[in-house]
Amino acid sequence: KELGLSHVADSQVGDGEAIRGLSGGERRRVSMGVQLLVAPGVILLDEPTTGLDSFNANQLLRTLTKLTRKQHLVMITIHQPKSDLFRMFNDVIMMNGGEMIWAGPSQLMLAHFDQIGFPCPSDANPLQYFVTLSSVSKHTEEDREATEERVASLKTAFTDSQFHQSVCEEIGWDATALKRLRQRATSGRLELDDPYDRPSRFSKLITLTQRAWANTFRSRGAVFTRTLQLPLLALYLLLFFTRLDNDQQSVQNRNGLVLETLVEVTLASAVTAISLFPPLRERYHREAYEGLYGAVLFLASYFLHSMPFAMVSSFLWTVVMYFGAGLQLSQASAVFVYWLVVFLLHLVGECIAVLMLGLVSSIPLADSVTTFFIMVGIALGGGVYRVSSTVPRWLEILSYLTPFKYSGAIMQVNEMSGLQLTGCESSISTAAITTVNTTLPVASTSSSPLLGNESVADAGSTGLL
Repeated sequence: KELGLSHVADSQVGDGEAIRGLSGGERRRVSMGVQLLVAPGVILLDEPTTGLDSFNANQLLRTLTKLTRKQHLVMITIHQPKSDLFRMFNDVIMMNGGEMIWAGPSQLMLAHFDQIGFPCPSDANPLQYFVTLSSVSKHTEEDREATEERVASLKTAFTDSQFHQSVCEEIGWDATALKRLRQRATSGRLELDDPYDRPSRFSKLITLTQRAWANTFRSRGAVFTRTLQLPLLALYLLLFFTRLDNDQQSVQNRNGLVLETLVEVTLASAVTAISLFPPLRERYHREAYEGLYGAVLFLASYFLHSMPFAMVSSFLWTVVMYFGAGLQLSQASAVFVYWLVVFLLHLVGECIAVLMLGLVSSIPLADSVTTFFIMVGIALGGGVYRVSSTVPRWLEILSYLTPFKYSGAIMQVNEMSGLQLTGCESSISTAAITTVNTTLPVASTSSSPLLGNESVADAGSTGLL
């Protein structure tokens, strides 16, 4: 509101070429607004009006004038200043060769140059006229000597002026305080009173999350990737797992579906993060360098904005699997447990990808390393390639460090618990379903094992042994 940008609050900034976005003056004010988020006491601007038309330059200077009324010190360098901007400056400094030609209130500037014999014509731009006076022409040797002599006289006239003498007396009167201030500045960090109302960490987090949401919804590809990638993969898996039966073979089929869930969900979320996170990373490096926020706030806002998409995507995957593949519904909580595991796997994959992108600048290398760690983790802790009790002890210990050990076990128990098996051959006398570390025998009748509808009471499977 202070920068006059309320009417474009929900617009893209743009680049003026591929994306039209805001006008040149509005983009300048947005850039200023980003810096003002940290409430700086001193604002330094290098030629902020360059490339702007008269209207936008005037609006920009009016905005800067308003900031000075809120205890901000605004210092700008300006090239070819327009006449209507002169009255907006409180103080003007003109230099040549590192020496002052004028430094003081703009109201006294005209009187000073009039007094030393260089009155400003009534139809001339004061700032442009005095800039020309203080410049050295190098077109010819005669012009150079003449302008150098004129500039030297201007420097001498300012040094000998009454205003300059009064300023020197004021500084000299406060020389002791100035010395103490310099000692404090050189001995350590100079702490000054902070009169500004800086945004809290919570407000920064909310703003960053809202911006991430807005940028995501502006990109159809990002919305599609985050929301529909998983359910489309689930529909593809239905080609292999359509309407699972309750016979002995279905146990292995369900076990295979658990494996595919571990692999597809984790890798799909990792690929999504690798494709969408790098531009956000570049912007974070730029804004963190300017002191706007830190890594914790950035990562928190990223996952806060991605979690709703992960929830929806995981829910759609769950719906497809339960009503398409025919996972069993022996307990009311089974669907929720399955959805929760899929959602957590989604976050695990995204966390691994973001971690790799934080450690490795190369996107292809981060992609390769992320895929490697996910596949190693699934092979180590998923419990679907080999029975846990038959692997070397050191590998079994390492498996406890992977989230896939627990997610695979939970899904196996969730699916196999209470499952009614039908149509098993009478020659099978015993059966066992292996979970993470437990082998549970399935009870059999005295006449025939697993006849009719025998119930798998409690387990998850790596296969029917």
